[in-house]
Amino acid sequence: MNRKSKRFDPTRWTSRLVPVVLAVLFLGLLVTLAIIILAALGLTPSY
Repeated sequence: MNRKSKRFDPTRWTSRLVPVVLAVLFLGLLVTLAIIILAALGLTPSY
């Protein structure tokens, strides 16, 4: 009863792309949080 899904068949390209996309999203989240923390501390340059 352990058959593969017919709707989604992971290829080498998608199985390699998904961790990269997750890493980019995680890095973006960290950068966003760092900017928010710096802005809360008043360390960002104001024009």
